[in-house]
Amino acid sequence: IFGHPAASPLRRVVVGVLNLDSNRPNAFGADDARRLRAVAEEIASLIRNVWRYAEARARARDLDRLLSLSRRIMSEETREGVLSRIVRGAASLLRASAAGVFELPEGDESLAWVAAHPSRLRRNASIRLPVEHSLLGAVALARETVNIPDFRHSDPFLSQCLARNRALGACLATPFAASAFSRGALAVFSAPDRRFSDRETELLHTLGAVAALSLQRADLARRLLNVEDTLRRGERLASIGLIAAEVAHEIRNPLTVIRLLARNLAGGVGEDPARARDAEVLTRKIDQLNGILERVLGLARGSEPDLQPIALNSIVEDLALLLRHKLAAQKVRLKLRLSPHLPSVKADRGQIEQALLNLALNALHAMRDGGRLSLATGASADGAWIEVRDTGRGISKARLKTLFDPLLGARATGAGLGMAIVRKIVQAHAGKLEVRSRPGAGACIRILLRIA
Repeated sequence: IFGHPAASPLRRVVVGVLNLDSNRPNAFGADDARRLRAVAEEIASLIRNVWRYAEARARARDLDRLLSLSRRIMSEETREGVLSRIVRGAASLLRASAAGVFELPEGDESLAWVAAHPSRLRRNASIRLPVEHSLLGAVALARETVNIPDFRHSDPFLSQCLARNRALGACLATPFAASAFSRGALAVFSAPDRRFSDRETELLHTLGAVAALSLQRADLARRLLNVEDTLRRGERLASIGLIAAEVAHEIRNPLTVIRLLARNLAGGVGEDPARARDAEVLTRKIDQLNGILERVLGLARGSEPDLQPIALNSIVEDLALLLRHKLAAQKVRLKLRLSPHLPSVKADRGQIEQALLNLALNALHAMRDGGRLSLATGASADGAWIEVRDTGRGISKARLKTLFDPLLGARATGAGLGMAIVRKIVQAHAGKLEVRSRPGAGACIRILLRIA
């Protein structure tokens, strides 16, 4: 019926065709064509604006869901809780059938399946994915997000992992790096005919970054708890050792006198074999006690520090990273003031880290209701120094006199038996320990060490 159409594309990118028909021959002229193009431009603009609006609304919904999910993930305290939130959230966010986290442990050459949703997928979790021969391994190493249309034909190792789930084929995977020693891939799985969009790819990539930060935070929190527990155990043992050394030292002097008297008695027993035997046993037991005291004193002296040139700023930065979670939990603000041109010092890094961590934990103990912890470094004519300052309850003059005494160092204002350990470490380095404090005005403790 309509034998003479006039048609115009809608904009440069064709989004449709506007078609006008007439039953009269040569019904449309050049003016009609121009007017039709103008109408087509307006309609195309309207259609594209509608599409942009729909796209913007969809993005806003996705970002809102991503933000909500990120908050839930970050609220988890343990690594297991973080992993569970990540896989469940990834599957929900991308409306996928399944999700998994695959981690590459330090020094390993295969990915380990550490979390899955639904959990039944991990029945084959013992199967390892070789980094060099699996797509997810390539994702972890190259650190690029990959959209795999059907892994069943391209990755036999992943197919073996998901052999019982034949409905899965499409895979979208993004890398994560939880720390310098931990990296891997976060993947979602769906039906083979699923094609993940660019927007979904961006969402998973962003979620991978959130996953990395959350896992790093959980790992640091766990590491801090382990270090703190180890430090406390070591502090107790070292304090007991210091007390034992003082007791042993006090016992050894009268024991020496008793030993001399026992030898004199042994020389005057005459021909009485029973008394001679008793004197011999007495002398032998006194020698045994003396040997025990020598061993206690030897243990209390501890190992000599392994002196090497070290950068104090590096130790402080590591400590700040380690304490981040504990600071946030106690609502304590951290202030770093590091000298940019600090010379190296000659010290045992492990022992200085132990002393500094002990001081920082004592400072935090004195700020149960929040406050500010300041860590600073600097140099003077005598050497380089580290300073730990808090805004806690401070230390009284009476407590300052016994602060480093292992026998009188009961915890009162955040300083406990561990201060005796700090003093012992500083003395072993031929350094100096300075304490300034007033009740109610916090405390400042400075360790001064020799420049290398």
